[in-house]
Parts: sequence; C-alpha cells; structure tokens
Amino acid sequence: MATKRLMALDIMRGLTIALMIMVNTPGSWSYVYPPLLHSKWNGCTPTDLVFPFFLFIVGVSMWYAFKKFDQGITKKSLYKVLKRFSIMFLLGVFLNGFPYFDFENLRYLGVLQRIAIAYLIGALLCMQFNYKQLLIAFGILLIGYWGLLYFSVSEGPYDLSTNIVRKIDLLLFGENHLYHGFGNTRQNQVHTSELRMNNSENVDVDVVQSVGVHGNVDASHHHDDPEVTQSPHSPRI
Repeated sequence: MATKRLMALDIMRGLTIALMIMVNTPGSWSYVYPPLLHSKWNGCTPTDLVFPFFLFIVGVSMWYAFKKFDQGITKKSLYKVLKRFSIMFLLGVFLNGFPYFDFENLRYLGVLQRIAIAYLIGALLCMQFNYKQLLIAFGILLIGYWGLLYFSVSEGPYDLSTNIVRKIDLLLFGENHLYHGFGNTRQNQVHTSELRMNNSENVDVDVVQSVGVHGNVDASHHHDDPEVTQSPHSPRI
C-alpha cells in the first residue's frame, strides 16, 4: 500500500528548494537584491529563512514517520537513527574537504552536519516523548539556550566573536577547523573548502533527500554560498 504523502509539506519543500537555488545562483554577486542576501549577523532576510525552513520540514517529517515507534527508543529504531545521522554527518565532512582534503584546515561542521545533529536529537525526542512532553522539552531547550548565551559572558553575549557558542567551538575544534567569514577570517588566509561549498549545493540537497526521514516525507537543506570569506552572502552557521 502506497504511503499517503502530506501535500502541504511537499509544496513547502519545493518552494524552499526554489528559493535556495535563487539565492545561491544570482548570476553575479556584484548585483544582488538585498532580500536575496543574508543579513550581516543580527537581522533577518528571506534568505535567512531557507535553512530554518528545511529544519522545520525535517521536524514535521519525523513527527509523522516516527508515529509507528510507539514503544519508545528501541535497539532497532536507535540503529536506524544513528545510521542516518552518521551518513549525513560524514557526507557533510566529505563535501567540506573535497577535492583536496586539507585535514589541517578541514571545517568539521557545516550545514549538512548541523542538520544531522538536529535530526539525531529531534528523532530521539520524538520517539521517547509524547506531544505534551515534547512541548515541555522544547520550552526547556529554548529557555536554556537563551540563558546559556545571556549569562555565560559578561559582554556581547549575542555578538559574533564573543558569544559562548564560538568559545565552545574554539575549545572543541580549534581555530583552523571553524568558519572564517564575517570578521572571523584569519589574516591572509581563505578557507579553501568554503570556496567550494556552492559547487556541492545540489549534491547536498540530494544527499539529505536520500537519507532523510522516510514514510510520507523526506528532507532537504540549504547551503549558503560563500564565494569569498568576506562575501555578503557568507553563511553564519
């Protein structure tokens, strides 16, 4: 029996992919309408919504696909989730390094890797908790994250270079393995994998669709196009 698809979600996915393609292929980065560029750091443009839209699609997909796992987290369901997480994460690392694989400066995290992490956490929550419990968990996560940002540093808790998230990234991965745009660029050095991210855009979309949540939905994602590290379209994640 064919699985009934959620048409509204399919339409949203299609429109989001269309927007992603439009903002990543303007023809010339010298002539781009401001709404089709990312905000510098604080702020929001239509372009900034592409990646959150894909995460929303992944989340809705999981809610429907995991309804059959009504016994909580089992060995079988955990294996499936970990397998998809591993495939997405490792493919993201591979695409960041391709084709030169400069491991000394390889950026470990990227859009695809973050989707994998969000999928892993979201999948485990959806399988373990019911609807009301999830609302409580989401509230705790949102308030807890805000509190971590606000109270962890004495000055500039939401600034690019001083927030606690960047400090943790530096501690875990080191300067060489982080994104270097928007003022975080090392002197006279351009992260080579960042220059190639746009070339892997369509590959990443196909990757997430192929290994994403199955059932009545699958998933896609957005990769920003940092043509150069100081490009106005550089990603912030």
